[in-house]
Amino acid sequence: MWHAGRPCRSVTRCHAAVAAACWMIAIVGLAAAADAPEVRLERTSGDPIDGRLESLDGSEATVATDGGLVTTPLGEVRRIVRRRPAEDVPVGVELSGAGGLTLTGDALVWEGATAILSRGTARISLPLERIGRAVFLPVPEGKGAWTAAIPAAPAADLIAVSRGEGFELVECAIVGVGPDTVTVMLDGEPIAVNRGRVLGLVWLRPPASPGGVRVVIDGGMVPANDVVCRDGEVVIDGDVHVPGELVAMIDLAAGRTVSLADLRPERVASEPYFGGLVAIDGMREFFAPRVVTVGAAGAGDAPPQRSLLMRPRTVATWRVPPGSRRFRATLVRGVPASSSAAVLVKVAGDSIPLHEQRVDAAGGAALDLDVTGIRQFEITVDFAGADMGCSVRFDAAEFEK
Repeated sequence: MWHAGRPCRSVTRCHAAVAAACWMIAIVGLAAAADAPEVRLERTSGDPIDGRLESLDGSEATVATDGGLVTTPLGEVRRIVRRRPAEDVPVGVELSGAGGLTLTGDALVWEGATAILSRGTARISLPLERIGRAVFLPVPEGKGAWTAAIPAAPAADLIAVSRGEGFELVECAIVGVGPDTVTVMLDGEPIAVNRGRVLGLVWLRPPASPGGVRVVIDGGMVPANDVVCRDGEVVIDGDVHVPGELVAMIDLAAGRTVSLADLRPERVASEPYFGGLVAIDGMREFFAPRVVTVGAAGAGDAPPQRSLLMRPRTVATWRVPPGSRRFRATLVRGVPASSSAAVLVKVAGDSIPLHEQRVDAAGGAALDLDVTGIRQFEITVDFAGADMGCSVRFDAAEFEK
């Protein structure tokens, strides 16, 4: 029960301001300085740098290598990728927020302005304003539909509670999340709800723009405008503190890139192996370039990414985003590894050939092309022999400024 003698009311607006929570918890300090993580620093030009990330600030990144310290201006850094694989951590709560924020951990506690998400012995500290939703796991059978019942524009905070064989959403003001209870204000009174009955929480939040940098954390991602790394800790926008051991990738190029999957081709021409297929309803779209969702390339548990899939024979032309300097992508056949099917990929800029290669069972290949000053970018996916060939994906295909 919510409260002795008080019936549970569906979507009942609270009429009182946020009050003090009924429990107190000392904010857990983050771990002391840890060893600098082993990383690979990818640059806009030149070979990557492997070593220990000593520091990262608003102007440069410093990596300790066997040959000494190497400092790279921030404008020349694309990504900093942790070399150690992620470790599995029990997941008891999933957080999401504006700009694509996603975080997972085994427990969440909050009072005042700061929330603490635990990950084993590690702690992530972040302002509550960054969190829009918390889903507690595992979700009891038959009660997972509560997220679909959230209004498109909630009028207040919401708490989802287990009730009978279903659930109930109640408007309130969420004022505290403790290890054993969630405290809300309802009709001017604080009510402590047993944590075991709470399916999830939704905070009323204004829309916010994503940051230009993506910080990929094991089990999620935090958008950022500013990232500092020192003494084994990563600080995002001055108020999100993450132990460096949990950070899988700092993608500094995210704000300087435009995904090919997000651009509409200016021209497309398709000639399939059986030419008459394009005359059949729906088949022309099947053979045209199309966007698919795949697991992200790179380290860590990065969220799925949009990729471009093309089939032979297709020629597509895009307008290059102004200021672009490089085009990068990874070519992956869209067939099982055991297949011998192959495809020929040609790339041209302003009708000048830039690259040509056969993509076959030997594996995919990475493209890294100079597109400085190029206005039109053309990709041709052609048959590599007398057979039907196969599709090819352009993963992580981006123009970089």
